[in-house]
Amino acid sequence: MAHSQVSAAGKVLTSAIDNLVRIAGIEVKYHANVGQGDLTLDGIKKQGFEAVFVGKGTPAPRVLNFGRDDVPGQDLSGLCTGRTFFMR
Repeated sequence: MAHSQVSAAGKVLTSAIDNLVRIAGIEVKYHANVGQGDLTLDGIKKQGFEAVFVGKGTPAPRVLNFGRDDVPGQDLSGLCTGRTFFMR
């Protein structure tokens, strides 16, 4: 992909996220290391959040894993890749 295409895609993604934040009243935290320190999925649930989007930053869908272990729940109903999520 050419640089201008990547830049344009980034602007579209940023605009989509900004609109979700504004319209749906969601909170977005960039560069958060879930699973490290005090930021755990259980902790996020206890804070009252109903959903978590994990953006791994790969150009193609991949299985999420920590170390050698796959993250459980990747086959749950309603789960989709980031690209699919933003294209809907």
